[in-house]
Amino acid sequence: MFLKRVETQVAERHPYNIPSPSWSLTTLLAILTTLAAGGILLLALAIVHWSLDTHLHGSTTGFLSDEIRELQEVLHEDAHHTKPHLQEEVSHEVTSHWSTPYYVRLLRPNGDVVVETPGIPQFLTSAVFLAPIEINALTSTSGTKRHLPDGDLYRLINVLVDSPLDKQHRWHLQVALDVSAHKRIMANHRLQLGGLLLAGLLVSAGVGAMVAYTSLRPLRAITLAAQRITSQRLDERIAPSKWPRELMLLASAFDTMLDQLEDAFNRLSQFAGDLAHELRRPLQRLKGEAETALTHPAQLDDYQHILGTSLEEYEHMANTIDDLLFLARTANPRHEIAPEHLEGQGILYAMQSYFEALAEEQGIEIICEGKGRLYADPTLVRRALSNLLSNAIRYTPPQGTITLALYETSESATEISVRDTGCGIAPDHLPHVLNRFYQATPTHTPGQHHSGLGLAIVQSIMNVHDGQVNIESTLGTGTTVRLTFPRGDIEP
Repeated sequence: MFLKRVETQVAERHPYNIPSPSWSLTTLLAILTTLAAGGILLLALAIVHWSLDTHLHGSTTGFLSDEIRELQEVLHEDAHHTKPHLQEEVSHEVTSHWSTPYYVRLLRPNGDVVVETPGIPQFLTSAVFLAPIEINALTSTSGTKRHLPDGDLYRLINVLVDSPLDKQHRWHLQVALDVSAHKRIMANHRLQLGGLLLAGLLVSAGVGAMVAYTSLRPLRAITLAAQRITSQRLDERIAPSKWPRELMLLASAFDTMLDQLEDAFNRLSQFAGDLAHELRRPLQRLKGEAETALTHPAQLDDYQHILGTSLEEYEHMANTIDDLLFLARTANPRHEIAPEHLEGQGILYAMQSYFEALAEEQGIEIICEGKGRLYADPTLVRRALSNLLSNAIRYTPPQGTITLALYETSESATEISVRDTGCGIAPDHLPHVLNRFYQATPTHTPGQHHSGLGLAIVQSIMNVHDGQVNIESTLGTGTTVRLTFPRGDIEP
């Protein structure tokens, strides 16, 4: 019922994608458990049956061997070697074992009967016995078993014995043991074992179904939790407790996936809100200036001013869109970069030369120090340093300094740091400055367009390089941003 309900609910959500159900995992586990238990039980019962059959066969063989030897001793030790006396001795020896019916016949080599058990069946002729063997050659497989006309099963053995009446020739001693009782015992035993096997299979099937149903309870909990998850209910969790280890790992992985989905969804929602908020301001300004120009006649200079301001807003929106597209590309796991073996000091001096004029306008000095090699995409490295230098110049007061440093921290990493003597970042803002659109000191005045994507782009660039970004800042003292690049494929 549970599976049918789940299949119905899934079909209602995805009517074109759900495959037709083939089999139940609970049923499969129950069947496999039953087959395994049945196989073990069948093997155990087969061993018991074989042991009983071996024991009965061994007791039969031992009985026949003992009786044959006793008859031979009777023939050798008795002083009255007459035919009537031998008949009496043989009859006495056979009747002394009344609980185990068997028949004896002594034959001369020419086939004449010397003595035989009284009442021996007529169908136990000499012809039904195999060729005689030496008494010392008797083994557990000696003789043969035959179903005779009376329907019973006989064990037949024919051995050579010394004759007490004729020293020149040896006689044939033929012994026929009725083993029908053993046959009936084995038949009844097989019936009992068959019933036991059937009962064992039924019990195994019931226990297997119960164990499978109980063991798969966590999977049903995961299924129900997955059904409850929607875009409005991403806080749903399984929280496994006292489950089997494998299913606890599955549930924990499922909860981790939900955490990541919830975080990604929240980031996406925040990103959409921030993007709308960021683009709404320039659009409102553009709309307001256009309405002013249409409703209030103005001089040519005023129109030129309006167009210039609008152009700045267009450029700001274009830059924001370009940054967002860049972040989207680098967030793709399939995004590929083109790393090269770089002389890090040359990149630092190139960035110093590019920003030197802007820094001098604000009375800021840019210093380069250190040296080392990098294995990175040069375009992305320059973009990351450009964003960091732009921020450093923006928040460093006149007479301040910005230091670009490069050094190899270990055999496997190279670090670039950008250190300024600016205003610093408050501790409560520091954990969030790498987030998209986050601004510790937002400014919305014309000519000061800062979207809050610069450090987020730096973070994204370091992610595609498998590197790290670390920021240290003290209010009133300055900020240091460290970029750590792996050097796994660096040239000597």
